Amino acid sequence: MMMKLTAFVILMLSFLAAGAQQVVQPKVDSLLRLLKQSPDDSMRLVTLEQLALETLKSDQARALAYADEGITLARKTKRKKAEIHLMVAKGNVLADKGDNKAALDIYTNALSEARRLGNDYTLAIVLNDIGGVYMRASDYVTAIRYFTESQEHSVLTGDNNLVGTNYQNLSTVFYNQQDYQKSLHYAEQSLKSFLLDGHPDKIARAYNSIGNTALAKGEIDTAKTNYERALEMYGKSGNLTGQAIVYSQYAILFDPDYARIIQYQKISQAIWDKVNPTHYNSIINLGNIGETYLNLIRADTLGKLTTAQKRALFDSARVSLDRCLEYSRATNDMDNLSYFSQLYSSMLEMSGDYKGALDKYRFATGITDSLYSQSNKNAIAGLESKREIDLRDKAIEINKIALAAERRQRIALIAGLVLLLAIVFLVIRQNRIRRRTNTVLVRLNDQLDEANKVKAKFFAILSHDLRSPISNLVSFLELQQDAPDLLDPAQAKRQQQQISGSAKNLLETMESMLLWSKGQMEQFRPTIRPVPVAALYTHIAKIFEGSQLVPIRFDDPGGLTVNTDENYLQTIMQNLTANAVKALAGRENAVIRWSVSSANGETILSVTDNGPGLQREQVTALFDDAVVANEKTGLGLHLVRDLARAIGCRIGVGSQLHSGTTFTLSI
Repeated sequence: MMMKLTAFVILMLSFLAAGAQQVVQPKVDSLLRLLKQSPDDSMRLVTLEQLALETLKSDQARALAYADEGITLARKTKRKKAEIHLMVAKGNVLADKGDNKAALDIYTNALSEARRLGNDYTLAIVLNDIGGVYMRASDYVTAIRYFTESQEHSVLTGDNNLVGTNYQNLSTVFYNQQDYQKSLHYAEQSLKSFLLDGHPDKIARAYNSIGNTALAKGEIDTAKTNYERALEMYGKSGNLTGQAIVYSQYAILFDPDYARIIQYQKISQAIWDKVNPTHYNSIINLGNIGETYLNLIRADTLGKLTTAQKRALFDSARVSLDRCLEYSRATNDMDNLSYFSQLYSSMLEMSGDYKGALDKYRFATGITDSLYSQSNKNAIAGLESKREIDLRDKAIEINKIALAAERRQRIALIAGLVLLLAIVFLVIRQNRIRRRTNTVLVRLNDQLDEANKVKAKFFAILSHDLRSPISNLVSFLELQQDAPDLLDPAQAKRQQQQISGSAKNLLETMESMLLWSKGQMEQFRPTIRPVPVAALYTHIAKIFEGSQLVPIRFDDPGGLTVNTDENYLQTIMQNLTANAVKALAGRENAVIRWSVSSANGETILSVTDNGPGLQREQVTALFDDAVVANEKTGLGLHLVRDLARAIGCRIGVGSQLHSGTTFTLSI
């Protein structure tokens, strides 16, 4: 007697809700917290459905309670789609318990509501689960009818998971009818759909179906490859139920190595005893274990086994078969009850209990006779079923064409909307560009107005600070020309030196004015780099080397540098020094001192004189842009103010009348 292969009957809602059919307590606890905290009825309905499916394998009483609570809430809040899904979840629990009649009643009511609702996704789920009930009852014709109708709605949804699940169940139906070519075709179709979906648990089911078909056709290597792929995928998803099924079938590959066979069958049963011992495939595995023990006895053709060893093998076989038949009765599984009752009869015959063997055989054949009419019906209806499936396939193709046409219309509509949006976008963009352009024009007008103000300021400075020195120089030169003998040689030499120094100072002033005017233009920016303070001192000393009346002293800079624009800072220092020289003209003990220090990350330059001090309006020129250059403020302080601002230099001033002035530059 050949060992029986297990088979998948996939209940759609359970299959969609949980990849690995194992209850993970933390997830259940999380769902319970969510149920307790959620004030929203829609969220509560979804949570109750998930709780029913999550607890289906571990605590079926709780699962039924969650489903009933959800159905009551859905009816109270008039959420029909949620009510149907919860009814299907309840049907799944009942089917898993083996109460197929109660499950079918629930599914039938759910189907009536789903047809009124008209949702393809919901219809596909309900029809598939009804087909699963009929397949378990070996009514394959009715099962195919529901599976094919479910497939029509699945294709309309475009859901690869739904489509693959229906292909999987169709493969199982044809496998049970021993039409292995058709079974392989649908198993391969399911694999393609599940590969597109990408979930390892679903891909594993397809590999397992292909392995079953290959084993039934005697293609052992192909079966072994696909079973191992299925185990790998189930390992990734953590699906213990799937692993138990595959291990049970994988064991058969090692026939007649019964030790290896029973090794894998026990691995499978250990998992079944943990997750669901009354599962359809657990019943088959228990029967197969009993048969393996009997095969060990049959294989002892040389009589090597002792009487005690044979008795132990008979006892082990009896224990497994007793459990198998007990669970078959409990779940009303007539197919397995008949099949393994015949095996039980063979065991009794082998052990010498011929009367018990005859009674068990009669019991088994009685069940077989009751099933035979159904099997005969299936055989007669086989051609009709195939023709019906072909017609369904054609209808599916027609639906696909209709869907393609609908997609093309949708694409055209979307393209029109995109074009309209593009036009709106361009209009809005053009409007924004126009506003930005107007903003730029306003800003440019403001800049032009500011430039006019700068020009006025520039010419006001020129009228005072350049014309006066040049006029004095011209008068001195005319005096030299008209009365060359007025001055003795020593006085003439000294005057020439002063003229030369004044000319140099005038040139430096011109250059400073150009630099300042450049600083007022937006496109010119200072060039910041490290500048040694000693170099700045050298520049000042060189500029004022002709002015011997006022000594200029420089404290030791000690190697300090300052990050700034060298030309800007030189001009600031030159103007401050020039103002000090001018203020000290004719004073006794006059002295100017430059010093430098570093504090709080800044370099601080200071210039101090012991002159008469500054008047308040002169100091104001440093800090008030509204002050215009005149005889009192002059070019120097305006120049210092604007250039310092350009290089980020902070100016400080301390002055007392008749006591002197100190300017500080913090950079």
